[in-house]
Amino acid sequence: MIKIVSSAWKRTGQRDNNLTAAAQEQAEKIRKQYEEKNAYLFRSAAEATRLAYENARSQLAARQATWAAHGLTEQSASVAEARLDLQHAADQQQAKEQSQLQAGAAQNEQEKNTAWQKFLATLSAYRKSAQHKNWWNPLEKAISTLLN
Repeated sequence: MIKIVSSAWKRTGQRDNNLTAAAQEQAEKIRKQYEEKNAYLFRSAAEATRLAYENARSQLAARQATWAAHGLTEQSASVAEARLDLQHAADQQQAKEQSQLQAGAAQNEQEKNTAWQKFLATLSAYRKSAQHKNWWNPLEKAISTLLN
């Protein structure tokens, strides 16, 4: 009987090891998805900001060429005002990108937390079920095998 019960406990331990490995794999998958999405959000925001400033610089260069053709200099009030307008537009675009990044990161954090809570709830329910079944099933099988 001890041999039968021992064998049943070994199978239960094997299932527990499999459950642990699957749980670790799922937890790693959730973490990796979160990190990849955050990295994408940051790269996207950085690229959008870079493009906004690059666009502002090219617009400024084009306008400076036009101003120079009309004899206007950097000291001209209209040139200074236009330069400030371009800088302000670039700053607004950067602020918009920053806001979108923060919103995206917050949403990604919420999605990760939701996925994590679902994972923990599923794992907890499975453990409770497995503990109940694993405690009685091997013992029942051992006893029924012994009696048959």
